Amino acid sequence: MRKPTPLSVHKYLTEAYSKYYNSAFWMRDEGIMRERAQILEESGVLAQDPLIEAVPQYPSEVSVSQACLEAGLSEETSASLSKIVFGRSTGIKLRQHQAQSLRTAISGDADGRFNVVVTSGTGSGKTESFLLPLLAALIEERRNSSLISPINSWWNTKLSGTNKRWESMRYGQSSSVIHAMRAMILYPTNALVEDQISRLRSAAMTAQKDYGNPLFYFGRYTGATLGGTFFPHADLGSDLRRRVNEVSAEIAKIVLETKNIRESMSAKGSDEQEILSACSQFQNPDCGEMLTRWDMIESPPDIMITNTSMLNIMLLRDTEKPIFEKTREWLAESSSNKFTLVVDELHSYRG
Repeated sequence: MRKPTPLSVHKYLTEAYSKYYNSAFWMRDEGIMRERAQILEESGVLAQDPLIEAVPQYPSEVSVSQACLEAGLSEETSASLSKIVFGRSTGIKLRQHQAQSLRTAISGDADGRFNVVVTSGTGSGKTESFLLPLLAALIEERRNSSLISPINSWWNTKLSGTNKRWESMRYGQSSSVIHAMRAMILYPTNALVEDQISRLRSAAMTAQKDYGNPLFYFGRYTGATLGGTFFPHADLGSDLRRRVNEVSAEIAKIVLETKNIRESMSAKGSDEQEILSACSQFQNPDCGEMLTRWDMIESPPDIMITNTSMLNIMLLRDTEKPIFEKTREWLAESSSNKFTLVVDELHSYRG
């Protein structure tokens, strides 16, 4: 069997749709059938002419260990960073712009500047350019294993007349770590959020496997995020308990679906990397992904993903005020604490 090419796929799809029209909408008049076939073959009717973009090669030249050394990071961080982002502890080399981004964002350039703008082509590794410094800073902060705590799976506990208190997924964790945003990633559209958050989820799942508990927490805060506009305070009434229990059931279902995918792939003999790749496409609170607004308001995620429209709403109402207050508290705690703002697709913003 020949290996498919972009042109062969285009031809296959157009022929498949043409056959569908001829079978589902068949007509007795052969002349009309021929006329319709001619119309469908015209460019832009059934399909556009294929456009093929030539992507330049970006050579991988700088080892992760070398880039981390130049950024002033420890060897332990270097090994963990490589494993979490790329799935291997050794043998990984970065592209020049990725290594430069890591060095500049962590230790600054010769003039003491830390801000980075990455402009490069499709498939060049721009996502890694911000993931590497973000995760490196979190690994450095949490090198002490006592700062990495198990989560409170509150969605497994049903609220009732005798149990009226909702407790967040970071409830009971060490008070030596201020729960606050270390970074915010802004995307212009929710579609781009969906496209790239799987990379962050994959890194979180790998980190959780190595550390035993979530190394960091992240959450997508958009209009579609679970939880609504109310916040579940202590001693909830029956109506609010019911709403919390409905969300609990939804999260429990998500967890079960991911578990079933993993078990099914394991039974078929899939290796761990294949399983990780498949599971990273689905939400997973067990790895530190916050699925509700309540969790992110009570204990802000280390990395929050949102868009400018949602951010504007968050800044204008009191509901999300604790997120920014706790982040301000963390920044005031030490001059070494730095908040990172990542703006994806910067060229698409206007005004």
